Amino acid sequence: MNEPKEHASLSLHELECEVHLGWPDNERRKKQTIRIDIDIYHFDPPTACETNELSDTTCYDAMIQSIQAFLDEREFKLIENLSKTLHQHIKQQFSKPVFVTVNIKKQLPNIKFKGVSFSYSG
Repeated sequence: MNEPKEHASLSLHELECEVHLGWPDNERRKKQTIRIDIDIYHFDPPTACETNELSDTTCYDAMIQSIQAFLDEREFKLIENLSKTLHQHIKQQFSKPVFVTVNIKKQLPNIKFKGVSFSYSG
């Protein structure tokens, strides 16, 4: 019987970012806080699992800074487009294939529920 192949994942939870987001122009004028969950599935575990060296893995602090800088340069009308665009940005940071899920949560003002979220994976 074959043993399952080892794999690894990294998850970032509830990353708060400010972004220009909304369908009408007036909603996009002021940045709003979104919360982002990111799951990164490595098909081959990072070498750092063996070496214990930061240079052999993805520095999640650098990734967070990259995400915020990326979002600061853009505005989005739809959460769906924001999710896919951010997903592509994150995947480009890896030299080896990874499977990434981005889930974005947005609080809706003056509405009595916790908000809306959208996920994009691949």
